[in-house]
Amino acid sequence: MKSKFTIEDAARYAEGLMSAEEQQEFETALTEDSELQQQLNLYKEVNGSLERSFTAAENEEQLRATLKDMRGEFFSNDASAATVSKPASAYKATVVKMMWRKVAITAAAAILIAVFVWQPWNKDPYSQYAVNEMESPVERGSHTDSVLVLASKAFNAKEYSSAATYLYEVVEKDSSNSFAQYYYGIALLQSGATEKARQTLITVSKGSSAFQHEASFYVALSYLKEKDTENCKKWLQQIPATSGNYGKAQELLQDL
Repeated sequence: MKSKFTIEDAARYAEGLMSAEEQQEFETALTEDSELQQQLNLYKEVNGSLERSFTAAENEEQLRATLKDMRGEFFSNDASAATVSKPASAYKATVVKMMWRKVAITAAAAILIAVFVWQPWNKDPYSQYAVNEMESPVERGSHTDSVLVLASKAFNAKEYSSAATYLYEVVEKDSSNSFAQYYYGIALLQSGATEKARQTLITVSKGSSAFQHEASFYVALSYLKEKDTENCKKWLQQIPATSGNYGKAQELLQDL
């Protein structure tokens, strides 16, 4: 059964860019659509091939060269001649058609990988340094712990607005909870509420918790997200050499 999903959706699924609801719908369609299964498998196959061929230091020209080689492999003169010449039988015509359909899907997968993943010549420092996961709190049976677990699940599913709602419930009742404040600030930042996120993170950075300097780093990232490199550098320079994130702060300063 043909579903509404395309190879681009397969790429988004493979890269974890779908919401939980869309992911569930995609997985249901996957069990019923053999063509969608093929697209997903080919995307993963091409991605794995590129992953083995590239390192983070490699650039656009090298990626172009690899894609050119792939084009040469799939779109050689011999292969072109096979499609131009008259097939000896209807069976042969069907085989050729299927072959070129697979080639088209493979080429599309390679292009999507270049767009979604392999862009070493166009780095986004914010995405590179932003936290991908929220630590799951130790459950002790309290209501706060239960809410934080829900926040963690939403955060790690990239449902940042939902995570921010859960975390706000915690910080509203206990503003001294630096764990919740810190991740609340990040969830707001990832949701697009940059100014509110910044003020929340500045509050954490002025405290003495274990998240103090991490919060300062995220204040810097909030400015970076707005392309304000001057204020970004200012906050990065405030992070002391004794802190655990001093190294990445210096690395980002060099990138800027």
